[in-house]
Amino acid sequence: MAANNTPGAITDAQLDAGIAAWFGVTKVSPERLILRERMHAAMVAVQAKAAPGDNQGQDRPVERAFDAFLCRAWGETDLASAELVTDWEGVRRFMVREWLGEEDATDYDGEVTLDRLKKDFDTHEEEHNGRGGAYEVEFEIGGVSVERVCGFAPGAAIGSDAAHDVLAERQRQISAEGWTPEHDDGHVNDEIAAMACFYAMPPGAREWSAEDTGYGDTFGEAIIPEGWAAKEGDRRRELVKAGALILAEIERIDRSDARATSDTPAEGTAC
Repeated sequence: MAANNTPGAITDAQLDAGIAAWFGVTKVSPERLILRERMHAAMVAVQAKAAPGDNQGQDRPVERAFDAFLCRAWGETDLASAELVTDWEGVRRFMVREWLGEEDATDYDGEVTLDRLKKDFDTHEEEHNGRGGAYEVEFEIGGVSVERVCGFAPGAAIGSDAAHDVLAERQRQISAEGWTPEHDDGHVNDEIAAMACFYAMPPGAREWSAEDTGYGDTFGEAIIPEGWAAKEGDRRRELVKAGALILAEIERIDRSDARATSDTPAEGTAC
């Protein structure tokens, strides 16, 4: 897919940022090119739905939020695939195309697989009060998932190089450093936020005296969690790290809240 240079158009870099944030795919590979094309097609379709009759809208990011479903399919031999759809019929089409091959495919007990998927997804949302993330079906060599996305606002999410870099750094921390959600869930004493504070702190302030805190001689020493180490350097890079760590801490809090309410009977979904 060639880059679109029309003023206000969705650029390849913006689409890549969206893919990094929504699909969790950041590596440069043929599969990302496929995701990029499908992301563009999904956003064009939603733009047309959001602003019918607006012929100038197809090359602009969608500016207003909407509710949608994020579908994914992956495997060892097939290229990963993902699509953003606006209703359950879109989910069905995706699952037929990427997984089942036919609409009326049945499970071992004769039940239509798509019907079971819908029931299991609804149960998953009820059990997690609409905040349980993706419902996944895993196979020996792959799997599929569907996730409700509430208040999806792609224009805001991929609006700048800075946002792109923060999201890409968040993915790098997970894939390269091993700071997965499971790892982050073990840091319940604001360690992640404290590390973000160090990187966000003006470099000069790191040397201010903090002897009275009992945690170090300087502000920098006092704020870094015990056993952690910072890699100082380029100021913009430090701020990107701070932004990514803030995202990680917010995500950890959201997961903690979701677990705390998972046993509470749901009154409806979050949308």
